Amino acid sequence: MKCSEAMNTHAATVRAHASIRVVADTMIKRDATFFPVIGKDGDLAGTITDREILRHATSTGLDVFHTAVAHIASLDALTCSPEDEVSTAEQKMKEAHQARILVVGVESGRKYLGLIALDSATPAHAPAEGAA
Repeated sequence: MKCSEAMNTHAATVRAHASIRVVADTMIKRDATFFPVIGKDGDLAGTITDREILRHATSTGLDVFHTAVAHIASLDALTCSPEDEVSTAEQKMKEAHQARILVVGVESGRKYLGLIALDSATPAHAPAEGAA
């Protein structure tokens, strides 16, 4: 099975320009711990976790109301192509000790297409506030 057939295309995302505070509030409202961060052109700009918000934002004294989440987002997201086999994506996740992998278009830069999770714990909701 191809990743394009297995990916969740409705998982919540946040925009790179959204403030850290908006993203934190959205995480609380959605009981989520992770969001893909999407740039204005639809490309994957990174990922953000609740842990990164705590570590980078609150401990360094960033202004969470005015600092964009892109400022603290992780840029080394684990990705795969929609044409990759799911078994290949699963192997990448296991090797990287990650519970999810983001599916990005290879012909269109890094356009975010969806995600695949090893477990069903990843929230699969409609787009979040400031979402793509």
